Amino acid sequence: MQSNCLHLIPAMTQENYGGYECVSKERDYTKVVKTYQLKQQTIQDTNRNTDGSNGHLRIQYSSAVVPQITWITLTLAVTVSGIFR
Repeated sequence: MQSNCLHLIPAMTQENYGGYECVSKERDYTKVVKTYQLKQQTIQDTNRNTDGSNGHLRIQYSSAVVPQITWITLTLAVTVSGIFR
């Protein structure tokens, strides 16, 4: 089942990391459809680690839901095209 939740984060900052829930509500029924945990990615910079000393860590600010961005974009495009018919 594909989730239809859409939450846009314009620029990732420290306060944007953490847990998110996609909640579906219909009348008196509420269900958590999907949960996401956005974590800060730490990537070791191997270019600077040539002398055997501790490598420098580089932090990449990106969302953990990148694989689903295609579906989100497609869903948004279909929704917008339906509105402007």
